[in-house]
Amino acid sequence: MKTLQLAFICVILFTSNINAQITVREDAIEKPTLKPKQYDSLINLQFQINPIDYKQYIGQKVFFIPRSNKFKSNTKPSNSDNIITFLHSKQKTTFRKPGARPFIRTDLGKALYDFLLKTGAKGKDTIKYPEYIRSKTEYEAKQNVTTDIYLPTFILERINRDSSEIIGRIGTKTELVENKYFSIINIDASKYSDRIQTYSELKEFPVNNPNDNLVLALRISLKDLENNDTIFWFVNQARFINNFPFILLPYFEKNKELYYKKDLRAEKNIDGLIDLKTGAIVNIKTGDKWNCNDVCFIALESSFYCKPFYVLKNDNGAEVKFSIENDFTESFITEEKFIERDKLAKMAEQEKLKLKAEQEKKKKEDEIKFKTDCINRFGDKLGKLISEGNVILGMTTEMCRLSWGEPIEVNRTTVKGLVHEQWVYSWSNYLYFDNGKLTAIQD
Repeated sequence: MKTLQLAFICVILFTSNINAQITVREDAIEKPTLKPKQYDSLINLQFQINPIDYKQYIGQKVFFIPRSNKFKSNTKPSNSDNIITFLHSKQKTTFRKPGARPFIRTDLGKALYDFLLKTGAKGKDTIKYPEYIRSKTEYEAKQNVTTDIYLPTFILERINRDSSEIIGRIGTKTELVENKYFSIINIDASKYSDRIQTYSELKEFPVNNPNDNLVLALRISLKDLENNDTIFWFVNQARFINNFPFILLPYFEKNKELYYKKDLRAEKNIDGLIDLKTGAIVNIKTGDKWNCNDVCFIALESSFYCKPFYVLKNDNGAEVKFSIENDFTESFITEEKFIERDKLAKMAEQEKLKLKAEQEKKKKEDEIKFKTDCINRFGDKLGKLISEGNVILGMTTEMCRLSWGEPIEVNRTTVKGLVHEQWVYSWSNYLYFDNGKLTAIQD
């Protein structure tokens, strides 16, 4: 009985131990943890395949590039050319459109006023009639505009002759934000290229299909470093982020640090440049020496906004420009790196010459040793011939192999105890042997 009880208890304990090994984890991570790549100061704002990589720009400073006063448009200039619509405020502002006339002075107001007078209204009481009040209210509502555009300006385009409604565009005057510095304090994204859509954190946009991110919209929160205003920069399609007039300050400063006031050497021939002072054509040859005497923005006729350039000057006083947005390293190298590279090239050439001399020395020593060995084995006459690569009739196969080397092919024929061999060295060089002795040479 005690044995059965003991066995039962063991079974229970064993079963309990088995059950105790079954566990359930509820903290397992199912989605990959995405981390943004580190910011590289050699690269300006650009499209990112992985949306979370836009986070690398948070905390960086940007500069609003000024307009080019030389820009020449292919279309007729208008007041709307000088406003932008991609900067917005947190709060909305309501203001009256400039140029809006009192309702009573509009064609509709006058006509309605006259009509009410003719139908029995008396003087000032006319403006108290419901018809007049309703029409005036509708008119006034159209003359007011509510917007979240940053520092809004209304640009008049036309006036509706029938309703007297003022029609135009709302935007921020470029002159109010150009040459200003901002800090990027946050970046959100939306799946749609529409500013009224809901924006979410970048980590909520994993890369499933890179093509989906081509139309990803960004809302970039900026802080004005002059007045501490917080504004939103809307990028309707993230792939065009580099088309906006912003430049990362670390990117500009890094390029300036690399080349400003440094001597440079041309890496290739560059033709057709224009002297910034005289307009003369400047052609640069490989190895020509220049100095980067400025890194700045330059106004161009071909661009609405100024563009960043390196300004280079040579000993003759000529000045030319190179865009920092192109790969400058393909065209120029600093004098310091040029000297270092030249030094390394000379060292490599010296090593090459040294190795060649050692190889030639060893080759000569090997030839002397080979000649000595051949003379010691085969005598002065045959030893000298063999070491010089010559063969004569009567030599053995061993002597010929040492002199000419291994043949490409050996054709052997045996007839009544006579072994005849043909050694093929090329299409015109043959050796013929009978029983191991050279009997004929064809060359």
